[in-house]
Amino acid sequence: MTNTTKQYDLLDTCKESRETNNKGDLKSEASGHNNKPIKTEGKTMTKKDYNQTANDFLYDTGVKMEIIFKEYGSHFPKDTDKRDIYTVTLSKGQRKYIFDFGNSINASGTHFLYGNYKKGVARSLNGKAIIQFLNPIYKGVEGKAGDSIHNFRDWEKNPNYSIPSEYDVLACLTKYDPGTFEYFCNDFGYDTDSRTAENIYKAVLNEWKNVCILWTDREIEKLQEIQ
Repeated sequence: MTNTTKQYDLLDTCKESRETNNKGDLKSEASGHNNKPIKTEGKTMTKKDYNQTANDFLYDTGVKMEIIFKEYGSHFPKDTDKRDIYTVTLSKGQRKYIFDFGNSINASGTHFLYGNYKKGVARSLNGKAIIQFLNPIYKGVEGKAGDSIHNFRDWEKNPNYSIPSEYDVLACLTKYDPGTFEYFCNDFGYDTDSRTAENIYKAVLNEWKNVCILWTDREIEKLQEIQ
């Protein structure tokens, strides 16, 4: 797959804020499933409004976005829990940018087994706490204890499950030139001798170059308003 970039720690900044926002029901978890009003600059907006803003931007700039579920697994280098990973394709004529997008852990998985203390489910299955999520693509897959997703005595529906929206993706894109590696490290507190910092910089720079290929300078200024 071409133009695929692995998201690193710096890009976690946006994704990690989604982790916090999922718990507080703030705007970054804009899935369209919950239209709770959000107050910004004295104006009350809903998640639906944010999604509409993103869709309007895509329409006005002639860019198409496709979000397809890829797998449930580790996405970021420091991930200790698995999450839903989606393949996102941004296209404009012959121009195309394809990359992986890691959804928040809280919104990942349609169902989870009882015994998942991280999800607040106290009852264990067969006396053991089992942490395992299932996504729509896994229908019919057997759980560790031999219980399928259709056995709702042992499965709990994830109330926070959501699929990333166009707004979620656009809000997390790199919207500013990261500059030189030295400037980048100084700005974000990285060691210039760090191989990890170098990988992060390359990923961010690659994303920025693709953003510049898809949109004009004036369009990028409008994109910067989606955050």
